[in-house]
Amino acid sequence: METTQVRDLARKTLLNLADDDYFIEYLQGVLDETLEEAGVEPDHLDDEGMEDYVEILNEVQTLIYQAVQTK
Repeated sequence: METTQVRDLARKTLLNLADDDYFIEYLQGVLDETLEEAGVEPDHLDDEGMEDYVEILNEVQTLIYQAVQTK
């Protein structure tokens, strides 16, 4: 396989990963651990905390998309 083909397939894989429900569930678990390490209880977030939680998840997906767009 040519380098270009390998990169294209890697980008496609990352895009698929960013949209995969299992990956998003895994990401939520990682975020929960990160919050707990920071002293925040993910199960006890108020409305503003939940908005931040969703924003963080969306930002991770955006970063993946941006990484894929960068050639």
